[in-house]
Amino acid sequence: MKKIVFSLLISICFLLSCKKEGNSYSDKVERVRVNFFLNVNPNHSLTPFFQSNHHIGTDTWEPLLFPMKRFEYKPGFIYDLLAVRRNTPMPASPGAVAYKLIKVVSIEKVANDVPFTVYLKGISKSYVTGDINKGYQLLNQIDIDCNSYCAALENALKKDNNLKGTFIRNENGSFKLVGLTPTP
Repeated sequence: MKKIVFSLLISICFLLSCKKEGNSYSDKVERVRVNFFLNVNPNHSLTPFFQSNHHIGTDTWEPLLFPMKRFEYKPGFIYDLLAVRRNTPMPASPGAVAYKLIKVVSIEKVANDVPFTVYLKGISKSYVTGDINKGYQLLNQIDIDCNSYCAALENALKKDNNLKGTFIRNENGSFKLVGLTPTP
């Protein structure tokens, strides 16, 4: 009898810990769209950005700060997914969420000539490494083909506090720079 009561108490504790409301844990199923290119997130690393539920189809994208369980991301595709959302209790990343893939609803290949915007420099922090002679990379991971913008990129990295670049994708996976935008 004691084993049954003990097992019942453990089960109740487990069930109560799985779902809490408010700012702690809360699981729910959401529609998620994952963008076709990597961008710089607030932790200064490259990650896919996503939209969920009513934000799908808008200009609002959030960084996917934690790898999505069961999901293999490949640049060059937009993914529509069904996933379980779990708020994370990470004090350094308030509001951060983690996802677990339930189902891939659709995958759409994006043409290489579709432009996209990437953060190149934040206040006092450049995400671009290298120089005009050696070539540039985004966070030492993605080659930047600065095209006819090499001198402009070099100057903007020296003088602008916030900078975004508009790119298209090359066949080899590098980003081809097609425009620069200083931001406030």
